[in-house]
Amino acid sequence: MLPTGVIQVVRYLRAQRLAALASESWALSRVRRVEVQDVRARRDLDLAKALSPAHDVLWGRVSARIEEAGLRHNSGGINPGDRRALSALAAHLQPETVLEIGTHVGSSTVTLAATLDDIGSNITTVDITDVNDISVEPWKRYGVPCSPAEAVRGLAPVQFVVNSSLSYLAATAERYDLIFLDGDHSAATVYHELPLALSRLKPEGVMLIHDYFPHARRLWDRGELIVGPFLAVRRLAREGWPIDVVPLGELPWPTKLGRKVTSLAVVLGHSRGT
Repeated sequence: MLPTGVIQVVRYLRAQRLAALASESWALSRVRRVEVQDVRARRDLDLAKALSPAHDVLWGRVSARIEEAGLRHNSGGINPGDRRALSALAAHLQPETVLEIGTHVGSSTVTLAATLDDIGSNITTVDITDVNDISVEPWKRYGVPCSPAEAVRGLAPVQFVVNSSLSYLAATAERYDLIFLDGDHSAATVYHELPLALSRLKPEGVMLIHDYFPHARRLWDRGELIVGPFLAVRRLAREGWPIDVVPLGELPWPTKLGRKVTSLAVVLGHSRGT
């Protein structure tokens, strides 16, 4: 029989999950349906090859630059294992144009810029707040010593955009080889964000999303459960969007809390009827 304390924790986590599902599902149900369109996303990706040791030397250089920028694991950015996966995928894909949604302290921004520095990629990163505002210095709230703009200085060129993801995606004429979605994780926003982002991919482009919890269940024993991306993807799939979302699952290296699991997932296209 489980100790009383363990039972209480399990009940609390269960109640927390049900509350999150109820809240996000209700908000998503009030969103107008998006018309289904064909997508130009890549239809397959060899994840074993992308996450192979072939990029270990490059990761050594990238992680050193991340450390120089003072972006520790607890600084508010993605965890070290996810950074390494993002770097490996970018190195494997060699994208010329990259879009990041959700700059925050610049953890993934530095990872991308340092990884793609040698091929001259152009990176655009969008955040609803001015992450480089010197009058407010938002990065200091997370113990980071410099702004994202300072952290990427001398690396692949990065354009910082202050805008909402939906406004930017709806207005831009740019097309991208790689899009990394890590902004507003609410189901209602992601439901609109994903189709817009898919329409901004170049042919055979790849989209990567963060905080995707398959079946809206926890990947770690502790930490926040984010259900929005999963619920949005599930609704889009049920409505006939020709996409497959493939969680990266267990990585070859640690992520956090003593595990190797990640909440990263790639969005791939497929032909209707398959």
